[in-house]
Amino acid sequence: MTIRDRTALARPSARATTPGARPARERLAVLALAPALAACVAEGTTPVADVRAARVTLTTAAAPLTSLGDTARVSARVVDAAGVPLAAAPLRWRVAPAGVVHADADGVYRAVGNGRATVVAELDPGQTGVRPTGYWAGRLVDSVVVEVRQRPARLTLAPVDTAFRALGASRQLRVDVTDRRGHALLDGPPPLTWWSADPRTATVDGAGVVRGVGEGSARVVVQADSLRGWATFTVSPRMPHTSCMVFAQRRQSRQACVTLDFVVREPGGAR
Repeated sequence: MTIRDRTALARPSARATTPGARPARERLAVLALAPALAACVAEGTTPVADVRAARVTLTTAAAPLTSLGDTARVSARVVDAAGVPLAAAPLRWRVAPAGVVHADADGVYRAVGNGRATVVAELDPGQTGVRPTGYWAGRLVDSVVVEVRQRPARLTLAPVDTAFRALGASRQLRVDVTDRRGHALLDGPPPLTWWSADPRTATVDGAGVVRGVGEGSARVVVQADSLRGWATFTVSPRMPHTSCMVFAQRRQSRQACVTLDFVVREPGGAR
């Protein structure tokens, strides 16, 4: 036997390897990668149904709704594990607590009361069969807070007789403060401030009671936040009265008249 034949026997060729056998180094490499592969399965490699809903994200306008009846649109974005949007992903919506916004449609909410409500959307497991736990569960649901805070937008004085025929006469003014859509403020109107442009003619107290104190006209103003309303009152307490007397002078009938102005006052009113 030659030296070359001994070398061939010492180093078997690849063809001499039995089917299914692996070199020792290859088996060691596979064993070393096993923990890493297991980690990938736990964190990122999921069944196809899970990958279709890698993340749900909700967005909405940050500004509060300022009138009852205003609507907010909550936009949902669902992407797969690669970040590709899934437009037809089935979502299940809910809101809590009740009494702040009402669901008109998926993602559209209408203000019905003041306060803050949390809108939640999650991938609907009833339609997808996806019921993930642990790491994936938090990625398939998201929430945003919707706030309703009515803001005064209109101030209206109720109609009232603005003509005073006597000094000391009074009128009670009523004020309606509403939001932009005409709804009364559920938390009550803001503080009202009253004043008279000519208090020598008409005065007004903090409850909106106007009283005529002198002849003339005066504008009474009410303010709530930045809103103002007013009414002009006229005070005409004078009542002219003409008195005539018939008499005979040099056998002729004559008449003499005199006109007097009377000032009318309410009992217990201004003097």
